[in-house]
Amino acid sequence: MTTTEPKPTLRYGAMRQRWCGLALKAFIARWGAYVLITGIVLCAGASGWEQVLQAIAAVLVLPLFSASQHGWLLLPATLVQALAGTAAVWSARSLLWPSHWAESERALPLSRGETTRSDLLAVLMVLTPLMLLYVAGTVSVMAHRPAWLRPMQGRALAALGLAALLSLGLGAALLRWQRSYRAGGAASRRDEDSVVPAVTGSTVLSDWRALILLPLWRGPARRTGATLLAGSASLVLAAALPGASGWPAGWPWLLAAWAAIALLAATRINHLARLELTEVLQACAVLPVNRRRLCRTRSVLGLLPLLPGLAGVLVGIVIAPPAGLRLTVLLAWAVACVLACVIEVFAGRQAASEKSARWWFSLVVCVCLASEVLA
Repeated sequence: MTTTEPKPTLRYGAMRQRWCGLALKAFIARWGAYVLITGIVLCAGASGWEQVLQAIAAVLVLPLFSASQHGWLLLPATLVQALAGTAAVWSARSLLWPSHWAESERALPLSRGETTRSDLLAVLMVLTPLMLLYVAGTVSVMAHRPAWLRPMQGRALAALGLAALLSLGLGAALLRWQRSYRAGGAASRRDEDSVVPAVTGSTVLSDWRALILLPLWRGPARRTGATLLAGSASLVLAAALPGASGWPAGWPWLLAAWAAIALLAATRINHLARLELTEVLQACAVLPVNRRRLCRTRSVLGLLPLLPGLAGVLVGIVIAPPAGLRLTVLLAWAVACVLACVIEVFAGRQAASEKSARWWFSLVVCVCLASEVLA
């Protein structure tokens, strides 16, 4: 009598961890060379690459440690630190939970606890490098034992640990929301989008309002509209932080973060607009509308967050001008940010390697100019 050996089974969590690991390895293989080039550029002229790495790691925790001196300011600083980690998870969500998994997961008998544990492990894979940088930055700052930090050392470390836990929880919550958004609302949204709203009375809409603006508000491009609003709010917040926190010396860091947010927002909005509005514009081929002008209007969407963002920078400088501000360098920084976003939005189809190289080069130029804004 022969006994058949049980076939090995692979649970959902283990299978997902393997898939995420392979996806992250492929991402590192694609972008690692450009990150290395950026590091070489940043380390150029420095006495040693170890000092540069320590300084970069310390910069990630210094704003939170500095906020520990100001009492109530520690709470929003902890939230901002947590949101930074959450933003890293959100940017890597396609590597952690691709949208085409929705139907497969609905077909499997998966419990909520199993998917939640899987989400936490996947988020932890992305946040581990960031947490290691937090540890390295903390060690670098503590090694110098600054006098202003000694009385608040325990409070600062507790806030950093809380920010790390919040990043983990918020990242898992975002993946849970994305899963429910894809699984539960896709069919109803398709039904809503298929219904053409009736035009009452003598209401006449221009082509760009009917085919660009309305889809952003209540049509198939609502993700693009939400990202546009979020990008605008993020740029205004980044511009307002130095004056609101009483930290005028932090303008170079905030301008560097502003440039990174602007590039990310322009890239994401442009991608979503092309994804969600292309079918709308293709369906209008038989209508008497200028499709070329509509395509240009669609591309301009990626640049709209720059308007309130630059206005916020100008207002912040007028209200609380930092000492030693170099206006020519600030103007060069603003021009570089706008040009980088314009090139990113209006560039045609290119290979992924060329696009990523251009993106990183633009970011390095903007960050270098931001670091020279104050004399």
